[in-house]
Amino acid sequence: MLKSYKELFYDLNNHKSLLFHLTKRDITSKFKGSYAGLAWSFLNPLLLLTVYTFVFSVIMKAKWGLKNEGNLDFAIVLFAGLIVFNMYAEATNRAANIFNDNKNYVKKVVFPLNILPIVIVNSSFFTGLISYIILLIALVVFKHTLHPDSIMTVFLIIPIYLMTLGVTYFISAIAVFVRDVGQVIAIFNMAFMFLSPIFFPMERMPKNFQAIASYNPIAYIVTQVRDSLIFSRGFDWTGYFIAVLTSLVIFVLGFLVFSSLKKDFADVI
Repeated sequence: MLKSYKELFYDLNNHKSLLFHLTKRDITSKFKGSYAGLAWSFLNPLLLLTVYTFVFSVIMKAKWGLKNEGNLDFAIVLFAGLIVFNMYAEATNRAANIFNDNKNYVKKVVFPLNILPIVIVNSSFFTGLISYIILLIALVVFKHTLHPDSIMTVFLIIPIYLMTLGVTYFISAIAVFVRDVGQVIAIFNMAFMFLSPIFFPMERMPKNFQAIASYNPIAYIVTQVRDSLIFSRGFDWTGYFIAVLTSLVIFVLGFLVFSSLKKDFADVI
């Protein structure tokens, strides 16, 4: 097992330019041939935000419990949660097809397969970064405030990245042998989104489920982003270290499965 992690660090150190090139190509390929191009990175989250806000705030009259809360407040809080979840969901939804769509790389003995899952995770996090910038602009323009603890949200990239990469490694490896994994993951991520505190605060979950949800890194990160950026509640370091530890375990297990199966990829694809 230790040999596999040494190989991963070797690939990251010796193939940095390849990783950058593939990530850049993956980002640009999403919008290749479209008139708006990279602008869709801004437009997509805003369009989804508009739809969700209209359905949950205008039609269903959902509220976060803020003082003098308006539809704009609901939109900003919802957007913060969607940013976190969409970074995870975009990468894991694509993970099932990454090796089937890149058979030429799998057939090359010298190609570092370890970096392909990293490419789609980096690509999804680039989109998340753009959405995060939009959120900061919205807070400054419409709320005229930015809490000093906002800078602490930078640290949250560690647990969400580790978790996403671990799950991406796991899914991409299993999907080579079981093609139905992609369909299952799409359904799972949809359920996962509604079971995480994206559209509601953690406090509204049943007490028994709150204890379970506390081990969900996404639930913590969504809550902490809102607390630091919007609610001015400070940074929960205890929860942070739990989230990092949980995400690290997910990464280790996901990469372990990937490393065990990748030697047979070329025979199956």
